Amino acid sequence: MTPHHLPFFLAKSGETDVLMVVMGIFLIVVLLVVGNLYWRLHSLPERLAHKSQKLQFEVVGVLACCRCSHTFICSGSQDCCSL
Repeated sequence: MTPHHLPFFLAKSGETDVLMVVMGIFLIVVLLVVGNLYWRLHSLPERLAHKSQKLQFEVVGVLACCRCSHTFICSGSQDCCSL
């Protein structure tokens, strides 16, 4: 038996831990929202360049490729060097 003076957020024996379930759902939702914001921000230059001239779109594409290769080189990954 569980004493009656324990806080409400502590689960009694044999019951579901509601706080853990709520925090798990909250963390999943936050992860999805932050991931969505990250990908929107990451693709912003390409979306802006797509609305303008073709030359600017191509320059942004080349810069994006350079950014990706720089990330692979700086991370110390040996797999990208074999490509």
